[in-house]
Amino acid sequence: MLGEPSTDLAVVGNPVKDAFEAFAASDGRKLKLEIEPGTFLLANAGAVVTSVQDKVCSFEVIREGGTR
Repeated sequence: MLGEPSTDLAVVGNPVKDAFEAFAASDGRKLKLEIEPGTFLLANAGAVVTSVQDKVCSFEVIREGGTR
């Protein structure tokens, strides 16, 4: 949010990168990591713009008095 410090992805990611490179050097296998960053990293990254294509009601509404 406004005024809060942002996350420095290099600070967060470099230790993980270093650990993966060390593992590859010692084990001979390269690892691949995929993450979903989520709100913590992306909350202030932009805006969502949407539009409604269709609106349906998937249940019956029972009116006052018990009639349908």
